[in-house]
Amino acid sequence: MSGPFELGLALPPTPDAQTLAPTLAYADTAGFSHIWAPDRTLSAQPAFLDALTVLSALAVLTRNVTIGPVSLVASRRNPVNTAHALASVEYLSGGRLTVGVGVSGIEPKEFAIAGIDTAVRGAVTDEYLHLWRRLWGEEEVTHEGVHYRCDDITLHPKPSRHIPVWIAGGSEAAQRRAGRLGDAWIPTFVTPDSYPAQFDVVRRTAEDCGRDPDAITPAVYVFGAIAEDGALARQVADGALQGMLGAPLAALEQSCLVGTPDDWAAQLGRWQEAGVRHVSAVLFTQSLLDDVRLVGETVLPRLGAAARA
Repeated sequence: MSGPFELGLALPPTPDAQTLAPTLAYADTAGFSHIWAPDRTLSAQPAFLDALTVLSALAVLTRNVTIGPVSLVASRRNPVNTAHALASVEYLSGGRLTVGVGVSGIEPKEFAIAGIDTAVRGAVTDEYLHLWRRLWGEEEVTHEGVHYRCDDITLHPKPSRHIPVWIAGGSEAAQRRAGRLGDAWIPTFVTPDSYPAQFDVVRRTAEDCGRDPDAITPAVYVFGAIAEDGALARQVADGALQGMLGAPLAALEQSCLVGTPDDWAAQLGRWQEAGVRHVSAVLFTQSLLDDVRLVGETVLPRLGAAARA
């Protein structure tokens, strides 16, 4: 797939409320393509804000950048209410929403409180994605599905355009879901070496479904830490990964952006060589505003130069 190489920013689970607005103001005009909000509920360390609530704030605090959740675990939310909330964000943002959708990455209790059997969460997700499209595009919807039913439902406001849905997850099931239903594939915990073969599954599935595989964006979601001192960036990333995932940086480094601005540029180059057109990074940071500025001032200009080369 041709097109510009993009860098997006994923907000941390609980961004500092005092610096969020200036961070967004800077990122909105610096050249980041997307700003994402994570989706979890039952987490104490770290605590997570509600993704849909954060998206409402992003809609009114930005003017240019694409916004969205990554990744929204659709199966644990009522599909009609979710479709309405997303359409509302699309309206408030002036048509800048992209929806990242996944099936995991949360606590099992989060499915339990929603009454969802984790064994069918993939099938539920597929059904809900189809229903969202109908609710966004049709005037009156009756749905008799395997996992959900509704009668004579009309939602407004209707989106004025196709809302892109990006499919998260590194499994083959996620790859096939992206090929069938997605506008992009955005996995985590993949490497530049493994990515091309995995994205081939997305493309083949799209072709089997009569879709244009070139219309599906190859993307990736990574963990990041940046500093002028590379050792400090590695220390911050290692501590965050140990606390969040119980894994050291050394075990996940090929799936991360960590180090100095030069390190970031080199690592982004490897993703670009792997065929990826979009990288989004969640920053592990001691100062979100300062680190977003560092990326904007020292990394983003290099991406523009590479795209013009």
